[in-house]
Amino acid sequence: MRIKSFLYSLIYVGIATISLLGIYPSSPLFFEWSYIAVLLTFPVSVLGFALSYAMGISYALILLLQLIMFFICWFITYRVMMKRKNS
Repeated sequence: MRIKSFLYSLIYVGIATISLLGIYPSSPLFFEWSYIAVLLTFPVSVLGFALSYAMGISYALILLLQLIMFFICWFITYRVMMKRKNS
């Protein structure tokens, strides 16, 4: 369960992180569908989007915030999976 929840969280938050880093046209990771991916991963990307909107593109801050969001998402996913397994 631990590895499965880790992979789910890594993929979900990873998509959000790449999308947040690709919002600005001057970014090397820019792609046109980044806003759609940010909306699909809204729960973990809302703070990163607000940060990048308020302060401009700051790769280090976005990565740090997304790392924190990854650990929170992993913890919640693990707890939900363990709860379903025990039910």
